[in-house]
Parts: sequence; C-alpha cells; structure tokens
Amino acid sequence: MAYATTQDIIDRYGEDQLLILADRDGDGLADEQVTGRAIADADSEIDLHLSKLYDLPLAAVPSVLVQVAVDIAIYRMCNSDALVTEEIRRRYEDARSILRRIAKGEVQLGLPELEKSSGTASSPAIVNGPPRVFGRKRGGGLP
Repeated sequence: MAYATTQDIIDRYGEDQLLILADRDGDGLADEQVTGRAIADADSEIDLHLSKLYDLPLAAVPSVLVQVAVDIAIYRMCNSDALVTEEIRRRYEDARSILRRIAKGEVQLGLPELEKSSGTASSPAIVNGPPRVFGRKRGGGLP
C-alpha cells in the first residue's frame, strides 16, 4: 500500500518540481519508473518505522504520513547532489525525524496499535535441569 501517489507530489509541490526531478528522458512527462521507485522507497522507509507499533498495511493513511512519504520520495528522486536543495534536504530530515518519533512512541498517529504480548521481555528465563558438571572456579573446573 502506497502512502503517497504521484498526484500527491504534484498537489504539494507542483508539476514543475516533479518534472525537474523525474523527467529523465526529457519528453515533458514524469517517468513512472522514477516516481514509482521513489514512492516505493518512501513506503519501505515508513514501514520500517511503523512495523513494530502498527499492523501493516494501515487501514487508513493519516495525512502526516502522506506528507512524510512525499518528502522522502522527492529526496529519493534527486539523482545527484546538484538537484538536492537545502529545502529538499531539510524536508527529508524532518520526515525522518517524525518517523523516529513515531517509532519511539513520542508521536501518536491516532490508529490502533499492535497488542503487546502478556509476557514481559525483562523477566528472566528459568531453566530446570541437572546440577552443573563444570563451575566457574579456577583450577579443577568442578563446582
């Protein structure tokens, strides 16, 4: 499930910006392979951060994730440092910061989170078995 579409990129930053970044063959149209790959990369990055908190794919995409996906996709479409402006880099870093905050639980999306397991990860494991044959004492190695 895509968090953003090519139309979302156009709606937020305009078709001219999209053509600058994604018209690699110079025909006046954004190359679908370029936009598709950038959007897929953005989706993967978002899923990486959301997967431990939310059941994916999300039933509904909050608008903040559309913006995050668009900003990541725009950055990914910059195929050279010459195309990466300070604004594009700042938006990308802001998007990554939002994702980190979501993953840490500092920001909520207003969606149902995964249920936590009843056991706690910090409880020690208990192992029953025969007494030790070898101990930690030096010399002899017997308990």
